[in-house]
Amino acid sequence: MHGMPLRRVVLAHLIIAAILTGSLVDTVTGGEHWPFSSYPMFARQHRMQQYTRRRLYGVTAETPPREIPLREQRFLAPMDISRMGVALERMERTRSRTWRLPAAAATVLRRYERLRIEGRHEGPPLREVRVYKVAWDMNESASNLDTPTKKVLLASSADVQAKRR
Repeated sequence: MHGMPLRRVVLAHLIIAAILTGSLVDTVTGGEHWPFSSYPMFARQHRMQQYTRRRLYGVTAETPPREIPLREQRFLAPMDISRMGVALERMERTRSRTWRLPAAAATVLRRYERLRIEGRHEGPPLREVRVYKVAWDMNESASNLDTPTKKVLLASSADVQAKRR
């Protein structure tokens, strides 16, 4: 039976020594050098008091109107609802937010209504879409998911409609 060549054994031991040395150095110094760190993003418990997101709400065309959260993929397909909050937050941070956010709300309104008319969802007719910055006080059971603590209006599709008149 033939053993592994000495060169391979030495190389394997050098790789193992390098990994152990890197891990030991990061452990002692508290450094974070991939792949030796302890991945602090997952190693620490984060204690947020409040969670904020940008959310879309539709205003129904009925009397009196109601606001409904547009959180379901079917309302905006093929737009990815899970990425919508990030996109709205990025728009909010730009200098052009005063026209980008209302334009985005108007686009969402048109898409929602087109999908509704085509029978691709059973949502109520909307007259307006609003962009809110919403915040929730942290709650372990997430029982307040549908009732944010704070809602700040950032933009509305009505802003675009008013400018066209």
